Amino acid sequence: MSVLRFPNPGSDISKMIFTYIAIFKELETKRNFTHDDARDAMIKYGLVSSSGAIGQEAVRRSVRDDRSRDSLYNQHKMYSEFYRMLGWYKPGTMNTNFNFTELSSYIAKAEQDYSKRIFEECLLSIVFPNPLVENKKGNIIRPFPFILRLASNLEGVIFRDELIVAVLALQNDTLVDIFEKTVTYIKDLRKNKRKLSAELKKLSQNTGIQTNTLQNYTRIPLGSLKYTGWFNRKTIRGIYSAAMTGFELTKNGQEKTKLLTMLKDIRHEEIENFDINERGSFTLLSSFVFMERCGYDITNFEPIIIDLTQKSNNLLNHLGIRHHSSIFYSPYQQATEEELNFAKELDSKYE
Repeated sequence: MSVLRFPNPGSDISKMIFTYIAIFKELETKRNFTHDDARDAMIKYGLVSSSGAIGQEAVRRSVRDDRSRDSLYNQHKMYSEFYRMLGWYKPGTMNTNFNFTELSSYIAKAEQDYSKRIFEECLLSIVFPNPLVENKKGNIIRPFPFILRLASNLEGVIFRDELIVAVLALQNDTLVDIFEKTVTYIKDLRKNKRKLSAELKKLSQNTGIQTNTLQNYTRIPLGSLKYTGWFNRKTIRGIYSAAMTGFELTKNGQEKTKLLTMLKDIRHEEIENFDINERGSFTLLSSFVFMERCGYDITNFEPIIIDLTQKSNNLLNHLGIRHHSSIFYSPYQQATEEELNFAKELDSKYE
């Protein structure tokens, strides 16, 4: 039994995006930047403090020989874990340094509405396993579409502890009938609140993770679901025996869920046996689809898209994709470095 872990730098998604933009502005041209480099950028923009101090005094109070006890170092460490999940950072030459991805400039230089839409697409596209995040636990899951679908099938409501025991603890969301079984599992829990509490306690015991730590894993997911406008946090009555704080699917969330049902969720393992020409062409094609879903007009690229569709035709047929618009695959989060480099070189030939 393993649990999908999200870092806990807080639940203020707007601040996380603003922090990323500040770091990008300072380090855009720097290769293999470190936690300390990013910390200095955050200090410059007044985005962090330590022991009540800001600026260089905050650095002085934070620094420890044991970096695991350095609060500013750890703050960016937690940010970096989420940025890698989103496809905004990629690994550098070491585990403790990073580079920006091709997506970075779009996020940092976009108007606010576009940066939010990019965040939404990246959030939906978070998937495990992937090349950017070490997934020691081995969970196979694309969590956020799964959460939306669950809520849609459960009276439009999901609760924090349900998310923990039914989503973060899910081992493989690609198994046959796993979604239907998860819906049935939660419906059974809702017969008695004690069942939910007992399941959370059992998960804690089986994994050796304290209950409050498990609940902290939900801060970014729930903060993200509220930030996107897909859910509202409110007191829910009539589902459990007592009123509980839950998260209710909004009209916006319902529309997003409906859209997801029309897309083909593609995992990298489904394409990894094709040759690099097809995988690279598919990588570039999927980047156009991704950006269109973020709100960018790709009409002028239609001849390129037609050519890429032809180049990756065997792969698309294998996946059962009849039109490129149904592709649900983020190359920024799922493609290998080889595939991204091939796609970049291929893109340059169209210019």
